[in-house]
Amino acid sequence: MEPHTGAAIRVTVNAAEWPDAPETVMASGRVTAVEPARPGSETHTITLDCGSAGCRSLMVVPPDEPAGTAARPPALAATPGNPLTAARVLALADSGRLGGTPG
Repeated sequence: MEPHTGAAIRVTVNAAEWPDAPETVMASGRVTAVEPARPGSETHTITLDCGSAGCRSLMVVPPDEPAGTAARPPALAATPGNPLTAARVLALADSGRLGGTPG
């Protein structure tokens, strides 16, 4: 993230994917709230609310994703103009349609 983004004041996670997520985390001497995302929220993402600097969505590659496959989704997600959701990018990676072998 850019240095001018500011500190996250709230983090939201998909409760189905992270049922044991803490209610708060400590970062840079600040306590930040961790809240469940609304039902139907996008899977495989963590959202950082940086107050007046806006929100940032981060794609999370599952830890069991093979290393050879895990590098491709972030590269595609970071492509300017990419319209795909994190879940769709990961599904393409699992199917081998991102130019590699399936996971």
